[in-house]
Amino acid sequence: MLYILTSTETILNVDVRVQESRVGDSNVEGVLNLKLKQALTTQSFKEQQAYVTASVTAAYVSFNKLDQRHRFRASVNLLACNNETYNFTQGSSSSGLGYALACFDAWWRINLQKDSSFAHPVFATGEVLTSGHIKAIGHIVEKLESTCKYVEQNKDTISSFYLCYPQDNDKDIPEPLRKRVESLGGILIPSERLQHTLGQLLGDAYNGDPLGRWQPFKGLKSFDYEDSVRFFWSR
Repeated sequence: MLYILTSTETILNVDVRVQESRVGDSNVEGVLNLKLKQALTTQSFKEQQAYVTASVTAAYVSFNKLDQRHRFRASVNLLACNNETYNFTQGSSSSGLGYALACFDAWWRINLQKDSSFAHPVFATGEVLTSGHIKAIGHIVEKLESTCKYVEQNKDTISSFYLCYPQDNDKDIPEPLRKRVESLGGILIPSERLQHTLGQLLGDAYNGDPLGRWQPFKGLKSFDYEDSVRFFWSR
C-alpha cells in the first residue's frame, strides 16, 4: 500500500492501474482517473495532473536503460483514508513523491514483473522534479503527526511502515516525534532524489542507473536477447 500526505490532515491511498500502451503513445504517461473531477475543483484537478506527469517522468528516469525500453501508461486514482472529502490546498505539490513511488511500483511489479517489492506500506510527502530531485515542503511536523495517528488507528494491519520525505525537511522534525514514529514501527527515509529513496526501499534489487548498479558489461556471464541494449556500434 502507498499513501501520500498532501495537507496537514488528509492521507490518500494511491491506486495505480496499468493500461495497455498503443502504437504512437509516448514511452511513459500517467493520467488522473476522470472520476476525480467530481471530487476535486477544476483547478486542483489540473494541478494534480501536472504533478502526476512530472512524477511519472521522474519514475521513468529512475530505471536503467534496458528497463526504459518498456512503455508505461497508467491511470492514477486516489482514496481518502481519514477524511470524507479530499483536502488539496492550492499548489499542493507535496503529493509528487507519492505519485512517483506508486507509479514506479506498478511499473516495477506489473510491467517488468520483478520479483521484489516494497516490504512495508509507504507514506510519502514531497515535491518531485522530472529529474528525480525531491524538494522540501511545508507542515512536515503536522503531516508526520497525522501519519502516526493513522497508524495508531490501524495498528492491527500496519505493524511497520516507511515514511519518505525530503532531506531538506529532516532538520524540521523534533526528536520526540522521531521516537514516536520509530515506536510505531516507522522507518524514516529522508532523501534528496527519488533514486536514493528507491534504493532504500528496494535495497540491492534496485538497479537504476543513477546509483550505478546497472553494469553495461556482464564480464564472463552469458548474454541473452534482452542484453541487446548493451551492444553498440563504433566507427
